[in-house]
Amino acid sequence: MPAVHLQPVDADSFYRVIKLKTRPEQKGFVADNVFSIAEAKVHSTFVPLAIYADQSLVGFTMYGFDPDA
Repeated sequence: MPAVHLQPVDADSFYRVIKLKTRPEQKGFVADNVFSIAEAKVHSTFVPLAIYADQSLVGFTMYGFDPDA
């Protein structure tokens, strides 16, 4: 089984992360990755992370405190 781990989105992973796409049925539930990464630059409480299985990029996630929620 692959080892799953999280890494900060950095200059090396940025373009690969923004190329990741959701399935069509997920479109209404999550923002595009590029929007989320930009939002994290504006709101310091958001943390964008790349998801890896071993050394392969497999996903993206973000967590943080949303003061507007």
